[in-house]
Amino acid sequence: MPRGTIYFDIESHSATKLYTMDPEEFVRLIGYKWRKKDEVRITTSIDELIEQIDKARWIVGHNIHAFDFKAVYGPWSDVWLDLTEQGRVLNTWTHAVLVNPAPYSYVNRKGKKALADSPDKMKAWFGLDEQAHQLGVPGKSMELSVLAKEFGDPELKGKAREVDGYGKIPQDDPRYREYLKHDVLASEAVADGLLELGGINDYALREQRIEARKEVIASNGVRVDQEAAQARVDELAANREVIMAGLVEKYDFPTEGKQPWRSNEGKAAIVEALKDVGIDPYKKKDWPRTDTGNISLGGKVLLDQTKGTEAEAFGEALAELMGQRSLASLALDSVHADGFAHPDITMLQRSGRWSTTKPGLTVWTANGPGAVEKSYFIPDNYDEVMFGIDLSNADARVVAAYSGDKKYAERFEPGADGHMINALAAWGKALVESDPKRYRQLAKPLGHGWSYGGQANTLSKQTGTPLKEAKVFCDGMNAEYKVLVQWQNRVRAYAHAHGYVLNDWGRKMWVEKGREFTQAPALIGQSGTREIMCDILLAMPLWLLKCVKMQVHDEFIFSVPRKHFDKYRDYAVKVMTRSFKPKSGGQLIEFPASAGPAGKNWYEAGH
Repeated sequence: MPRGTIYFDIESHSATKLYTMDPEEFVRLIGYKWRKKDEVRITTSIDELIEQIDKARWIVGHNIHAFDFKAVYGPWSDVWLDLTEQGRVLNTWTHAVLVNPAPYSYVNRKGKKALADSPDKMKAWFGLDEQAHQLGVPGKSMELSVLAKEFGDPELKGKAREVDGYGKIPQDDPRYREYLKHDVLASEAVADGLLELGGINDYALREQRIEARKEVIASNGVRVDQEAAQARVDELAANREVIMAGLVEKYDFPTEGKQPWRSNEGKAAIVEALKDVGIDPYKKKDWPRTDTGNISLGGKVLLDQTKGTEAEAFGEALAELMGQRSLASLALDSVHADGFAHPDITMLQRSGRWSTTKPGLTVWTANGPGAVEKSYFIPDNYDEVMFGIDLSNADARVVAAYSGDKKYAERFEPGADGHMINALAAWGKALVESDPKRYRQLAKPLGHGWSYGGQANTLSKQTGTPLKEAKVFCDGMNAEYKVLVQWQNRVRAYAHAHGYVLNDWGRKMWVEKGREFTQAPALIGQSGTREIMCDILLAMPLWLLKCVKMQVHDEFIFSVPRKHFDKYRDYAVKVMTRSFKPKSGGQLIEFPASAGPAGKNWYEAGH
């Protein structure tokens, strides 16, 4: 980094107050230093920090898009977005995702084996102290949570005491100030270590801009209808009492002990109750099993296996009893004091795909009776409406573009049914016409996985399709779409030779040795949809970006003025409509965008 580089970090009240407390009150202590200077300046003045930032060519810190910038300038300020758009910001968290991605498993700074097999678990790998450890540079001086608990209300327990304590640590406490100093020094050391692994190129700068813009979406937040969500919570609680009373009376369900559902008697009662509504876990081939081969009766399993059946309410009741939060509870848990959920949005997977938690939006189903629970998310005010715009069959279109398989691309012609096309390719016209509904439904979950290189065994396990059917499907697809299979093989060969794959935008994605067969095509395909969505994000003018409430895979959800709905919708569709022709060959594929209706909530805005 050049001499005109500033590194900074802040200490504050609990992050739960980020969206409801003014910066001057929220920020409690600031540390910064200039490159090539030893001194770390400690201050309580936000104006002083802003004055120094204005002088800098490069502004560097860890996770500053998601937290520090919002703390200093305010969550709804445009300043931190402008600084990033000017190409002056290096958020080391963002750069680490590109040059030091999370491995599947690793030994952490505490000497323990850790997994990074999901976006939520990856967060630990990308923390400042963990990155410092993995890069072999100095990290934090202590765990700040220990200090927070020391000053938190002693009447509170555990996490609640820690959260309370962050705003009560004396600003002149030498441990507090030393902790901040080490954070600033660690930020500089981590930045240097990451830049040795990979420098700042056009793609890296693009990622900084994307990171800042997705944080605008988090700051926008989405309003939650707390009254409706609470009514649902109360309804489920009443249902649970009735169902549990029936379990006790009819099936002798045990009521003593901390977890009676785990006892042999409890499990037997649950199974008998399921059988009475036509669900026999022992006969259901796709029913999940434990590592020891026994049927699983966990909360999530019961939710998934009873959804859409007569036993759905029963499954919900038991799942809640076992600690599985209902969707209504999850919505309420995500609300900040301003009445909005401000989601935690990360892009930590190697493909760069988005992951949203607090709330986890992908758990809100788009179809079936459960879809109505999306109604808890509502427009910013009563003069606005919500609507969604998505890209049609985006993942399949990316694969078609990269592979250049013109036959595979026929599914995107007007009126074509991609799932039926797959069914015909796999099982033949005569068999499919004998039961078109069944074979179309069979082809639906198999087609997506196959296009990324999934084979019969894996697809059978993932979808619950019998292995014989999955094998026939894969053999038929392989024979019908030979050009696409040839592309998959080229991508695999590249991954074998280099250890990574590159997408058309310049993202390098490391492939685990031995997993090239499925990982390499999947990374190229999944990252393609992600990059197109990010191109859309970058193309949005600020006034439209401020209207985005959520992003779910290939869809953006907006809240806009009711009286100007048509203008907002038409403009957003224009921005989102895309085409893609890979530089390395392939074929030009259009990505049409379609909008849903104006709705008074997310459920009504669906399409």
